[in-house]
Amino acid sequence: MEGTLKEIEDKLKKPFKQEEVEWRVQQAGAGANGQIYCMVLAYIDARAIQNRLDSVFTPFGWEDTYTPIQNDFICTLTVTIDDKKISKQNGATQTQVEGFKGGISNSFKRVCASGFGIGRYLYDLDVVFAETTVQKPSGDNWNRASYKDKKTSQFVNYWWKVPRLPREALPSVEKITIDQSEELKKLAKEKGQNLNVVFQRFNIERFGQMSNELYTQLKNEWSKL
Repeated sequence: MEGTLKEIEDKLKKPFKQEEVEWRVQQAGAGANGQIYCMVLAYIDARAIQNRLDSVFTPFGWEDTYTPIQNDFICTLTVTIDDKKISKQNGATQTQVEGFKGGISNSFKRVCASGFGIGRYLYDLDVVFAETTVQKPSGDNWNRASYKDKKTSQFVNYWWKVPRLPREALPSVEKITIDQSEELKKLAKEKGQNLNVVFQRFNIERFGQMSNELYTQLKNEWSKL
């Protein structure tokens, strides 16, 4: 049973992929040099957490219930292991933007992190400041935001770039075989791309063993370049 429980724990605590991690602005403004700073926090969307629970317990092996207490919500998350039910709780307040829905979602994410370790590692990340610009940039990894200038009381629009997670906050590095590497080298050359471009994007090393799924992703990624 200990081995089974350890395997379940490892699956729940496994880091999420870069594309599954969301970011939100915690604080923004203008520094002493006039450059806009933007402090951002990483979090896991509720749907990604639900998918993780489904993959570990199946959709029929867990359930969430909510208890409203004035403007707060208590989420009880119950999972089933070997016919034994295990429940843990955490709560959150209604949010200013989404209100009722936001309170429920936050209480769910909190109990998943505090009670079962899902995405908890993100709380240990160092403070992250996103790249910013006041000129509209090209690319898909930029978000528009605004902050209220303390001197003028006017809102200032800017764009911030979605950061990359550090290696230690990503799933274990996958490696690829020499044959796969050689085929991808040819494809990269045809597309006029450096071999490391997509490797870095997927956080993989050059040699070893690559899953067919990741291999297909890499080929599709290059085909878009």
